[in-house]
Amino acid sequence: GVYLIQQPLLEGAAPSIAAAGRLATAAAVGASFCSSIAMIGLHRLSHLDVRAIVVHFSFVSLLFVVAAFFVFDHGASLEALREGTTPYQLIGVGLSATIGQFFLTKAFTTGEPAKVSVVGLTQVGFGMLFDVLLWHRAFTPQTVLGMILVVGPTAWMMWRRS
Repeated sequence: GVYLIQQPLLEGAAPSIAAAGRLATAAAVGASFCSSIAMIGLHRLSHLDVRAIVVHFSFVSLLFVVAAFFVFDHGASLEALREGTTPYQLIGVGLSATIGQFFLTKAFTTGEPAKVSVVGLTQVGFGMLFDVLLWHRAFTPQTVLGMILVVGPTAWMMWRRS
């Protein structure tokens, strides 16, 4: 589904942009798979305090971000992180991400993963709305099919259970 959604955007693009787009598509699919495993695992950790899970997630994320900072070329020095409003923006993102992670973890530890994940699929609707209103994008049949493939399995599971 993700591939079908992205494909029309990559048609006619320069080879380097198309290659980057395919890599981004593969990364999105991989991240989706890993997220699904994590969300199922979260439900099985319902006996643990939500704060412990959030601290664990945050610490693992911090380790990966620090490693990526030193391994990959990022074009910025540590000094650039101290300039202007950058520190405040980073603190704002960190706080909002922590609050979001807390509530997401709470939802997945207390509710059924299939039902809770439906809420996450609202991002497809918001993405479509932004595409139409902000970027004046029209959807091809291929793109619509991709969206159905992304949202459809969860909708089918929910319908089947009821």
